[in-house]
Amino acid sequence: MHNYTRACDLITQNICQLYSLTPPCTCKQNRIRIAVWLSPSKMMHVAWLVSWFLLLETVLCNHFRGGTSSWKYNAKLNEIEIIRRTFWTSTVVRRCVGDDFGGSPFIQLDCDEICTIRQDNYYCKDSSKALDLTTGERKMSYTVSSRLLGWFSGCCWPDSSSWDLKIYVDVMNKAAGEVNTSPVSLMLPVIRIQHGCGQGTINIPVDDADGEDTVKCRWALESNQECGEVCQRLSDDNLNSQCTLNVNSVEPGTYIVALQIEDFRHVDSSNIPYSSIPLQFAIEVYSSPQQCAELPHVFTSLSDGSQVTIKPNSMWTQTIVATSTNGFRISEIITASPAGLQMSNLTQIGNSLQWYINVSWTPDNTQIGPNIFCYAAVDNLRRMSTQQSLVLFVSEANLQINCSSNDGRGPCGQMCNQLRRSVYCTCKPGFTLLEDRLHCLGVPRDLVLTATKSAINASWNSPLFDENGSEKFTYTLTCDSSSVSMQKPNGGDTSVILANLIPFTNYSCCVTAYTSTNAQSQVCDSVQTMEAAPTDPPRNLCI
Repeated sequence: MHNYTRACDLITQNICQLYSLTPPCTCKQNRIRIAVWLSPSKMMHVAWLVSWFLLLETVLCNHFRGGTSSWKYNAKLNEIEIIRRTFWTSTVVRRCVGDDFGGSPFIQLDCDEICTIRQDNYYCKDSSKALDLTTGERKMSYTVSSRLLGWFSGCCWPDSSSWDLKIYVDVMNKAAGEVNTSPVSLMLPVIRIQHGCGQGTINIPVDDADGEDTVKCRWALESNQECGEVCQRLSDDNLNSQCTLNVNSVEPGTYIVALQIEDFRHVDSSNIPYSSIPLQFAIEVYSSPQQCAELPHVFTSLSDGSQVTIKPNSMWTQTIVATSTNGFRISEIITASPAGLQMSNLTQIGNSLQWYINVSWTPDNTQIGPNIFCYAAVDNLRRMSTQQSLVLFVSEANLQINCSSNDGRGPCGQMCNQLRRSVYCTCKPGFTLLEDRLHCLGVPRDLVLTATKSAINASWNSPLFDENGSEKFTYTLTCDSSSVSMQKPNGGDTSVILANLIPFTNYSCCVTAYTSTNAQSQVCDSVQTMEAAPTDPPRNLCI
């Protein structure tokens, strides 16, 4: 550590002199920590990979502006790919311009001798001269059989606070044969809000390649080492689990937002997520003598939050238009974009108060799934429009399945529930969902169990008609290891007696109804047989 400090001090002096910064600059370490466990039950360390980076970005003061990480699973290579997006101050970490967006790394992070990845390259993604920002992205692959827990840590935010970005990976968390992919999120690094203008409702763009998962947001927790020194700068009331922030009532100031974004099974009431990813950015609430009506606005042909499905290697284009008022001009349309998205120069439309940029994007096969694109307009007073976003979903097929057809049932037999890109089906009371997860089958009704010493009499009403009309059912009554079968057309009362049972014994009994196609539904209850007189005389009598 002493050698590190000496080296850091020397580099700090040179960097401060090079960039005309006033010493002393803060010298702190960036680190990546990756922990792997054998299984969720054992939770035992088998490896630690620790990499210490000594870089231009780590020795300069107050450069960090937030970031996010996500991951996806590559079944062919049995690897996960971690995608890390980081925001910096562009006067400290050089702002991306021109050819920087052509695919070459603009920052190289050299690992020491114990790092398994010899070089970490950050590629230019977005930059803003008006807000003094640059964004870089890098990817790293890792083979993991169960769980992985990763930290990305360093210093400093503008207020000299340290930061942590923590990502949770669990490839074994879903049903057999299913491997999870994390949710994704992205924000502009800074959201500027004029106090009192009603701009304080902020929708956090989130999505998930697993279209049936529910995505929720929560505050990053200091107790989990998820946020360094910037944990929960706002109150619980400012955030809901549906990923909406409300800061309309906060006073002017800068608020760092540190969130964890998590995916859950949509039909599961469990509070245990499949995975968790970080998102950190800043909100600047400022006072201004300018009227709220004079704030800039931004729009496209698509509404905020829309999804666009794009095939790999196909070009998508869009025009983003920004408007100003009362002689103010638009200085920039700032973006947070997927890798490879191209933008034209900002152009004024004649002598109007409108400016525009054209964007184009040709995704490749590595970008299959949801890609979030955010944008906003900034005027010459650095006032900012409300952020808008699109989900650019890359897929070979059109995955936008909905409930609009079949009288609102979509592909479902009874009730259709809309998800982001798909649907899930549910059933009316008295029915159960079949294995195809589309159709419903009636359940045997009104089961009554009565017991004698050695028999159980079960009676029930046949299931309601299923969605296809009448059905001839075969029934099986099973009480633990004993069972009896019978067949009767749908529509009347049904009963059966199961004999030769053991007296004074608890039995769990189920009536299963089978259709001609072997679809089945079931209802269960329990009962105890009655006591019986002893069958043998008393033994070992003592007088």
